[in-house]
Amino acid sequence: MLTHTELLTTRCSHAEQALDQTAIDHYCRLLDGWAMQDGKLCKTFSFANYYENLAFVNAIAFIIHREDHHRPALGAPPD
Repeated sequence: MLTHTELLTTRCSHAEQALDQTAIDHYCRLLDGWAMQDGKLCKTFSFANYYENLAFVNAIAFIIHREDHHRPALGAPPD
């Protein structure tokens, strides 16, 4: 398993197999505020205003695109 530093500096990889529960628990302990709830990986983010919220969403969208880690858009033609 990766260390905290390795986890924060490693780019996404398209794994064929999901992490097992032991690995999920390990990584959640390394990252502040992350937890599994009802089978979903969750963290709550709070922002002072709409503009901070929008900036966060746009930053996440940029990372998702850079890492090619997004699901196809609904109604998008197949590759």
